[in-house]
Amino acid sequence: MNEGLLADFLQRKAEGHANPARVSLTNNPRLAAQANKDEILQAMPEYFNFIDIETMAKLFNQAGFLVEHASYFPAKYYYEVSLWDGREGVGLIGVKV
Repeated sequence: MNEGLLADFLQRKAEGHANPARVSLTNNPRLAAQANKDEILQAMPEYFNFIDIETMAKLFNQAGFLVEHASYFPAKYYYEVSLWDGREGVGLIGVKV
């Protein structure tokens, strides 16, 4: 499912969507194919943000922040289907301008 969600995100990003990172889990065909879909739906919110540093920095800039540093971080407590390679989260340090 991760690879499919990444492909969906990259396509939306290339198409110029305002927030390509927002992924709805409700009626999501990629999630529907998972054997434990009901468990995932109960444990996770209706949607989540599948985001990269570039997209997050753009959103922060639009909100009036100057990004000084950004990096990925691992989130080992996520469901296995949601784990990547240590890029499960994005952290930013910035100042309001």
